[in-house]
Amino acid sequence: MEGTGEETAVSDADMAKALSKRQRVDPPKKRE
Repeated sequence: MEGTGEETAVSDADMAKALSKRQRVDPPKKRE
């Protein structure tokens, strides 16, 4: 189970990137 920690870190980074992309694609009208 040495890949669990790495997989968790990747999942966190993936989720953070997905949230960043969604937040950047979501509030485009708020900036206008």
